[in-house]
Amino acid sequence: MAHNAWVGRCLIHTQPEADEPHEHPWNAQCYAAVWTETYDGFTQAVRDHCQAQGHYLVWAEQVFPILDWLHRHGHHNTLIDLAKTVDGNHSIALSPLMPRSETGQPPPQPTYLEITEHTIPPLPDQSDQPRWAQDWIVPELKDLLFGQPDPKAPLRTYLIVDATLRTRISGIFDLDLQDVPVRSLVRPQMAEDLREVAPYLVDMTLPEGAWDDRRQVPNFHIDFFAHHWQQGTGILVRTTADMDAVWTHFHPFVRVQIETTQEWLFFRYWDNNVVNYYFSELKNNAEKIADWFLLSDTLRISAIMIQTTINETNSMVVLQPSLDLTYQKRGYTFTQNEWELMASFTENQFYKKLIIKLTQDFPKIQPSAIETTVNNNREKMKNFDLYSARDIEALNRATLKWGDEFYTRKPFQNDFDRTQKDVVKLGKYIRLWAA
Repeated sequence: MAHNAWVGRCLIHTQPEADEPHEHPWNAQCYAAVWTETYDGFTQAVRDHCQAQGHYLVWAEQVFPILDWLHRHGHHNTLIDLAKTVDGNHSIALSPLMPRSETGQPPPQPTYLEITEHTIPPLPDQSDQPRWAQDWIVPELKDLLFGQPDPKAPLRTYLIVDATLRTRISGIFDLDLQDVPVRSLVRPQMAEDLREVAPYLVDMTLPEGAWDDRRQVPNFHIDFFAHHWQQGTGILVRTTADMDAVWTHFHPFVRVQIETTQEWLFFRYWDNNVVNYYFSELKNNAEKIADWFLLSDTLRISAIMIQTTINETNSMVVLQPSLDLTYQKRGYTFTQNEWELMASFTENQFYKKLIIKLTQDFPKIQPSAIETTVNNNREKMKNFDLYSARDIEALNRATLKWGDEFYTRKPFQNDFDRTQKDVVKLGKYIRLWAA
């Protein structure tokens, strides 16, 4: 294994005055990064470092290469910063020692994003009332999305909506036919080409008088809460800023650059699942939260709201930034760790959907057996350079149909460096036997 930055949590005894210091419980803790090849190399380096400081390493836990650690445990600013400092010339770095807490756990990192969940009940049956007298939204959701906690600084409400997902429900692209302000979030020169697939910014601020009078409520709102909001077609934003300022703020996030490779990628932050996971992992990162929630020194996003369904109950997850954030004008980029984080998330989401699909298509096979097959194939297929969604699904169908003996067939036995042509041939072979 090549040298890499290994990281972990270290439990330390700082006063090993006894003959057998390992018999003492640990009384301090820290995080460490070591440039090494193995777990043993990590622990030996930390042990030697502690001994030189007059301390004793009691235990090291959660020790992995940095990218493996992040995949397992999520984003962690301290470990990322430590990992960046170690290399062949500087092989070890430790965070400051922290005293043992009463629970024996490390003090939590500061959180710059408050995440709360609100259960949203369904509208009651109103079939006995005339249409004009029916509620168009439940009071709990109305308060969250359109309430005014401070009348002196009225909040506006915006929707960032996925045009493709909305069209699946509406049956047609209709965002250019609405009675509320709508604007594409892609660059103007690309807006027409991406007209039916782009994210859009919609001003859903209630007109004056609409809070109490359904007749003043735009048709877009009534249709949205009747047919769309439970489907997760977009995220909702509350802020005092006008539509131009909100567009200017969110537009750059549509296409972001990876710091290390300089590659550009589209970031689907308007997808409820994506944004919920992304911010849950980055809630301890003050700079990133400030980039997303601060428009200027005086303007901020008060909340981003995400529709989700938990145990068949509709809920709204509300993300609210800390007051301790500082605005800095800078271009937004993805760190390599963010890219790895979201790539792993996207891959996991793909496999979750694949397992559900295969469970429906192979009803005679136990769901647990299907999940086991998919997880086993997940590593095997990388050995054959199979990465396309079509080939991954076909390979899983073939092994569910023919069993593990499918791998014993001749196309899998060729021991050579596969060219792209070879991979294409293998994909065709798999799809043939998966049919």
